[in-house]
Amino acid sequence: MISSGASQGRALAVILPSLTLATHALSLLALEFDLLPIAAVSHNFCGWLFDLAGIAVSAMGLIGAVDRRPALVSAFTLVYASALSVMTLILLYNLLPSEIVSAVPISLRWRYDENFEKRFCREIDDFGWDAQWLEQCRSSFRIIRIVLVWSGLLLVAAQWWAVFGVWKWARVLKMEQRDRWHGETDVERAEHGEEKRELKIN
Repeated sequence: MISSGASQGRALAVILPSLTLATHALSLLALEFDLLPIAAVSHNFCGWLFDLAGIAVSAMGLIGAVDRRPALVSAFTLVYASALSVMTLILLYNLLPSEIVSAVPISLRWRYDENFEKRFCREIDDFGWDAQWLEQCRSSFRIIRIVLVWSGLLLVAAQWWAVFGVWKWARVLKMEQRDRWHGETDVERAEHGEEKRELKIN
């Protein structure tokens, strides 16, 4: 009988790579038809490589979940967890105050640039808004940034929960596979021993 935990783990093992596969496929189509605001050819090429790798890894994880192959599921989980670790680091890097970030000996380019909000608000300020409105505009940008980062962290936390569930299910699959192999080996040994006894009797 399949336990509820194993059933949930297999469901997560099917859903997670399926969603990842669909996401990378849509992103690849968007790059193909120039639907994303990526002007540089190098960025476009890197996006192609990233999406193709994501599609390959997601397909591997989906095949492993459907065919109950723990090696494929474990490989997908490892790659997905590595990418998710980078995403988590980037979000935390944008959420923590500048004083704390500057003390960390890691340089990341993906920190939110406050100059963007300055440039955007100043462009709108050409319509004749006063300095008070300009400050309100920048404050609104900060609130939007915080909301987006916290929403991203919630999504990342949900993905970590799903990855952990898939990882546990892969371990269960490995144990079942190992027990099945040992069981088949014991049966073969028993049959071989029985044949030897019959030969001695004859």
